[in-house]
Amino acid sequence: MKKQLVIGIFLMLVLTGISLMPSSPASTYLITVNLIADHKTDIGDVKVSWSPDNISVQYILVEHWYLLETDVQVGKTLSDFHLNPKGSPCPGKFLHKSFFEATDVVQNYTEIFRRPTGLKGEINTSARAIVYNSETGEISTAWGDGTRFVPKGNFGTYFTYPLYLPLGYS
Repeated sequence: MKKQLVIGIFLMLVLTGISLMPSSPASTYLITVNLIADHKTDIGDVKVSWSPDNISVQYILVEHWYLLETDVQVGKTLSDFHLNPKGSPCPGKFLHKSFFEATDVVQNYTEIFRRPTGLKGEINTSARAIVYNSETGEISTAWGDGTRFVPKGNFGTYFTYPLYLPLGYS
């Protein structure tokens, strides 16, 4: 009886197209956070996705906001980040960065880089951008919404999420 029930459930899953395997890791967004300019203004999103070999960080800005620079750092612990003696981040020393001209009009940009070997489980990401508002002419700093590195002073933030890999990857 149990064997027939198990076979019946298996056939139902197969016939309805439900997969027992996880979806493709390359297309699974692990986390989406707001991109916050000047401590208060939501100007878009930061999306982090992954594959066994790469991490992808995508910046998506709302109308009238454009990217001038992006800086991304990932790490298992905060000691993996470049911090000054007070504990504030030094985005100029972040490992992954891109620069744009205001005339480039970039609102959607993805930074893809190799996942450091052994980086899995709970990881931290800090995503910063220098942005330009075409309506006001204002240039601002924006960070992916998360935990502040320090309670007062520098606005730098990081966010934490689980990065799990398929069997066989380390």
